[in-house]
Amino acid sequence: MDKVEFLILKCLLDNEDYARKILPFIKEEYFEDFNQKVVFEEIKKFITEYNSIPTRETLVIDVDDRSDLNQQQYSEICNLIKNLDPISVENNWLIDTTEKWC
Repeated sequence: MDKVEFLILKCLLDNEDYARKILPFIKEEYFEDFNQKVVFEEIKKFITEYNSIPTRETLVIDVDDRSDLNQQQYSEICNLIKNLDPISVENNWLIDTTEKWC
């Protein structure tokens, strides 16, 4: 899970400057993993609707409200969200790495 996508999801939840700077440029289809794609969709939807960063708890609730997931997918996505631990990363490096990934 130490791929760039996982790092991006972690930082979207804990680094508001980063989230606001890169969110307009990241698309759901960039995420190869279905679970990561769903988490990104929920993060983006929350930020767009409420103009703030979601908590892990609100993400789990929003995922629970989805009707397009089976029980296994739901469990895997909730596990992924729980593993999005805060991390400190140098902002310029993170932005450069995200741009390369895009």
